[in-house]
Amino acid sequence: MAIAIRASVTVSIAAETNEAKKKGLLGIKDNLVALFVNSGTADCESLQGIYGPKVEANQTDLAYLKKVIDIMKMMRCTESEAYLQASFYAYKIEPTAEAATGCAYQAFKKGDIDGAVKFFDEAIQLETDNVKKAEKAYAAAAVLEIGRAH
Repeated sequence: MAIAIRASVTVSIAAETNEAKKKGLLGIKDNLVALFVNSGTADCESLQGIYGPKVEANQTDLAYLKKVIDIMKMMRCTESEAYLQASFYAYKIEPTAEAATGCAYQAFKKGDIDGAVKFFDEAIQLETDNVKKAEKAYAAAAVLEIGRAH
């Protein structure tokens, strides 16, 4: 239902020629997406459908990329392409602990254990919160262990 409403609003936005009305419709669409995400019914596949195509279009918009990263992390969708690509583009603009962690997961997903460890090491160095630092160190150790097993 929410996807159908969002699609209807998207069609209305595309057809609208009045910029003020178009801006209002964009606000409605953003609110619908936020309601969907916070409803508890959003799953990783739906979020990938919403954010995946937009990550490429917004690859230089750091604020947008951070929003996608935060939402995907909150919904535990860190294996989705939208999260991984948003992390990669955000890292290129501003290397942060969170972006480096996303790059580490992307490298790991591709089977690049050395690359994953490199990014986890950087994430650990960039992280200021000791609990998050420990979580990243644990993830790096798990990647190394998996790498040794293969």
